[in-house]
Amino acid sequence: MNRFWVAPLLCLLAVSCAKDDLSGKAARQAQGLYAEGFNALLEVGEVTEAYISKIPQAGPSEGLKVRLFAEHTRARGTLAKAKAAFDQAAGSAPKTLAHLAPLATATLAGAEQTVSTFAEAHAYYDSEGWKDDQFAKGKTIHARMLQSIETYRTSLDKMSEALTAVEDLQARAELQKYEGKRNASYWFRAALIDAKKFLVLAEQRPGPNSAAKLNAALTQLTAAKEGLASVAIQQGGYKAYQDTFDRLHAAATRLTRVATAGITDPKQAEAFATERSSVVSFYNALVGVHGSLQELEASGLLK
Repeated sequence: MNRFWVAPLLCLLAVSCAKDDLSGKAARQAQGLYAEGFNALLEVGEVTEAYISKIPQAGPSEGLKVRLFAEHTRARGTLAKAKAAFDQAAGSAPKTLAHLAPLATATLAGAEQTVSTFAEAHAYYDSEGWKDDQFAKGKTIHARMLQSIETYRTSLDKMSEALTAVEDLQARAELQKYEGKRNASYWFRAALIDAKKFLVLAEQRPGPNSAAKLNAALTQLTAAKEGLASVAIQQGGYKAYQDTFDRLHAAATRLTRVATAGITDPKQAEAFATERSSVVSFYNALVGVHGSLQELEASGLLK
């Protein structure tokens, strides 16, 4: 997650819900607010990537030249936005969404600590403090920064899983209505579900099993791409959806290739983050076209 994550908000929750106890107005509003706060906190990833791309895992040492841009300045506004959304959500959420409140609190706390520690690192390197203490303070900051990033990413993953579980219930229930038809209505919904699965994996920090998981998800994306292409339809909106999905698939292929090759240094981490940002961008675009297709479908024009 680096500066390329400055994209339209990730649509994590659908408007409707498969479960009666989640379909009310209050539940939908709270879901949207939790998603809004989560999406805002994704942008804090720019801070983590900015730091990791400049300072090696082992920490600063003599001869290292570091120039950190003030990523924390804009991130503070992001934190405020997330907190406001979470507070409003907690105040209106029904009991069925009560489990999201502590996850939101933990994710916000991790993000706040990360931004605060980055600000301290920025001040240290901006003033060339290492010239006075031979990187002593820089090493202390580095240890805290790594811990902050770990906490932030872990809490972000947990909240992502919880939000995704809610969305999956909604999306799967809607997809079942078209299961026997395998027409345009089926494939544009199925493709979005598969794209979201890949995105969730891409958002998670790279680990020992990342490459295998991404390759499996890419296989599903490829099947969805073929499914979209199997529908003989000339409607402009559907063609736009296909084109956007094809571009997402290409970005996902590149990202998976980077993960398969291994991420062992800052350059590879930056390449992974760049491709991940492309996946996010195309996913956001896909969500926008998805909404348009639903409108066309409701008007009987998707044919």
